[in-house]
Amino acid sequence: MKKILIYFLVISLLLTGCGQVKSGVAPAEEENEKSQIVYVKTSPVEAGDFVRFLSLPGNLQPSEQAYITAKVSGTVQKVYVDIGTKVGKGQSLCKIEDTTFDLQHRKAFSDLSAEQIRYGDAEKNYERMKALYEAQAIAKADFETIESQFKMAKENLNRAQYDYELASENLKETNITSPLYGTVSLKDVSDGENIGPGKSIFAVVSTDRMYVQTGVAEQDIVAVKEGQRVTINIGTLKDNTFEGRVTHIGPVPDPSTKAYPVKITVENRDNLLKAGMFATVEIILDERKDSLSVPKEAVITEDGLKYVFVEKEGKVEKKLIEIGYANDNRLEVLSGLKSDEMVVSVGHKDLTDGSSVEIK
Repeated sequence: MKKILIYFLVISLLLTGCGQVKSGVAPAEEENEKSQIVYVKTSPVEAGDFVRFLSLPGNLQPSEQAYITAKVSGTVQKVYVDIGTKVGKGQSLCKIEDTTFDLQHRKAFSDLSAEQIRYGDAEKNYERMKALYEAQAIAKADFETIESQFKMAKENLNRAQYDYELASENLKETNITSPLYGTVSLKDVSDGENIGPGKSIFAVVSTDRMYVQTGVAEQDIVAVKEGQRVTINIGTLKDNTFEGRVTHIGPVPDPSTKAYPVKITVENRDNLLKAGMFATVEIILDERKDSLSVPKEAVITEDGLKYVFVEKEGKVEKKLIEIGYANDNRLEVLSGLKSDEMVVSVGHKDLTDGSSVEIK
């Protein structure tokens, strides 16, 4: 009986010990398995548009600008415009007192009319004497005298014609006009002022279209072509982006900067652009539509190679990818991914190929 009791106690202790081992190992294994799970955030592989561009500084200038001087001397009778006045091509800016020029014009017209009459008479006489000379009815000396008078009459007519045209031009120049459509940017003349040729008294700028002058380095100029689309940002107009086109490319570099001058034309939308504004231009060299892309933070660089972790059913796979262009927050993927995959965007620093993950 005593032996039976001892045997029973040994069996009980063995069973109890086995139960304690099982209950002690299982929680440890479960805790270890949980500690190996990495919490991550994922983002889908998406289609996006990408561009490659040159970003360059520049200054806005009016597309056309004209400095206007008087061509005749005189007293300003009336100034019609001021700075900021919009003017049309041929519109009067000011008027020079024209009494003297009008008298000169009338005299020149009268002189021209008289010379036209003299020339007409000389021409008739010449034709008549020429016929008589050819018929040997008059001496050669007499014909040469008539011929000389005819040539002199023609010369006098030409001189009178020139004087009349000059007087007409001078009379016209007493009305100083704008050579282009635009806005007056300079006015340096007043009523009653005596003016003469040489001094700029007005400037008119055309601002419906503006241009940005910039410079492109030698290594980039081969990629710039006339007609290329350009995005223009103005520092003082942060909420407005303008679109322009490359219209002129200089054939030789600027000696001081070693850059090739490039002119970009832009429409002055809502007249927001002003001459002298600082601009940043982005010359678009290449565009790609609907390319695969991932967030920049999803890409890992190792030894110059680019990788991402692709999540699928709680596991991740480390994939080598090829990167193309970049925009503000995404990178173009040229190879290595498919459009229906999810990449780890947060938490990949603790991952290795095959790691278990849980998406947060």
